[in-house]
Amino acid sequence: VGKVFHSLSAPAPTPLDVINELCVPLDQESLQYENISDPPKQVTRQLPVGMSHLQLPDSLAKDEEMKNATIQRAYSVMPYLIEAYVCPPSTSSCDNLVAFVDQILPPLSELDEVKLYVAFPLLAAVLNGQNDVWKVVSPSTGEQLQSMTTYLAQFSMSEDHDSFSRSAAASCLFAILIHGGEGVDSGGENIKNLLDIVVYPAVTESV
Repeated sequence: VGKVFHSLSAPAPTPLDVINELCVPLDQESLQYENISDPPKQVTRQLPVGMSHLQLPDSLAKDEEMKNATIQRAYSVMPYLIEAYVCPPSTSSCDNLVAFVDQILPPLSELDEVKLYVAFPLLAAVLNGQNDVWKVVSPSTGEQLQSMTTYLAQFSMSEDHDSFSRSAAASCLFAILIHGGEGVDSGGENIKNLLDIVVYPAVTESV
């Protein structure tokens, strides 16, 4: 089943199409198909906070409710999807999944956060699964993974997220630090940055 799933390609639905479908807000599914021909919009991700900071309280509450309902639906099928990302054929989808996550860091909307909640467990399954992903991952993907380490650490330590997604983010982080530094971060700069930017402030704030 995993081999068939990861061999799906356009024009048939692809693994990323499945992920995106899980992240579509429940009351916007029909709009997605109506606007399917609209050209994609380019977004420059430079803001450290989400666009939710610019919304009114009523709008924030509605978006939060929609986000929680969408996540609940996604989590109901995640155990089955994770199995597909643990198997050896999942290595063929690793580059695309990493690129998908890299494009939504940092999250600029509630939808971006939903995508991370769905993608982090799948990425953790690929990076820690019984496969040879670290032998076949492309150099560009390795660099993308290294660039995620600080945010993965911050996400996993934040109480704003649920325990399942935080655990997945931490699992991704440890896999990258253990397996992904060879040839990319041989000097351990990412670990040093994590200690300075994430760990040290967290420890000092808790004292």
